[in-house]
Amino acid sequence: MGFRMLTLGLTDGATFIPFAFSLLSSHRKENQLCPMDASVDGRSKRAHLRKESQEKTPEVFFNLLDGALKHCPLVSTILFDSWFSFPALIRKCALRGLSVVCMLKNTPKIYYSFGGKVLSLSSLFTRIQKRPHGNIIGSGVVNLNLTGKPLLARIVFVRSEKQKSQWLALLSTDLSLSEDEIVTLYGKRWDIEVFFKMVKSVLKLTREFQVRSYDALVSHTSIVFIRYIMLAVIARRNTDPRTFGELFYACYDEIQDITLMEALTLLLELLKTTIKQILVLSEEKVKELLIYFVNSLPAWLREKVLLLNCES
Repeated sequence: MGFRMLTLGLTDGATFIPFAFSLLSSHRKENQLCPMDASVDGRSKRAHLRKESQEKTPEVFFNLLDGALKHCPLVSTILFDSWFSFPALIRKCALRGLSVVCMLKNTPKIYYSFGGKVLSLSSLFTRIQKRPHGNIIGSGVVNLNLTGKPLLARIVFVRSEKQKSQWLALLSTDLSLSEDEIVTLYGKRWDIEVFFKMVKSVLKLTREFQVRSYDALVSHTSIVFIRYIMLAVIARRNTDPRTFGELFYACYDEIQDITLMEALTLLLELLKTTIKQILVLSEEKVKELLIYFVNSLPAWLREKVLLLNCES
């Protein structure tokens, strides 16, 4: 009879932080334990959160996603598990300019277009070309939009680690990703499961206190999330060499590449010395060879060499 915590997180592949959440009740009146308090001002944030808790989960999902995209416009991919893996929801993500990588549920109620036929996930598995070895069984490109503009996606079938005779299916709307890249990218979603374990077991999300106030639950969840973000930032700074800040650029200055003009100077001097030593030519002959060499260079490079000679 409690609330479901719908959470949206942000990751760069190395660090995960919770970005937004919503404590959901139910959109069905018969499943709501208590009605909304009529004394709550409808214009307030309290009322907004209560109304959101009684909306359908996919609607709240896009509320959180759209809010995140306003603050993080560089986000390019969204990962989620099989709970959200419906073609209609994937199409809405694609309309927002996001590529989707997700786990698919094996149900006869969801169909995909493949090879000119509409197939369930199980039927699709029987038609793809199988690999003889390895954890990746095979893949196929399907169309998720059966009626309108096509939306192509790659479905990758992977052997289950628990039961080798069983398979799992991953979907990616980014066709440029290989099968291995799709599997690797979906593996990044496991960070949110580690996050759930951490906030429940270590940061005491569910056991720090008991309360019936919805506002108190939201506040407590926010505080626990902030604790996690602080720990994630500390861990990133202490363990990730990419966060050494100015130290990287100081080292970069020490090993900075020489300029093109400096490189040309060194090459010409080396060429002149080599000609003198091996061919035993006079200074005039060496100059003639260098002039011939310079005139044979492309125009853009010849101009730089002539400028270099003038400066020297």
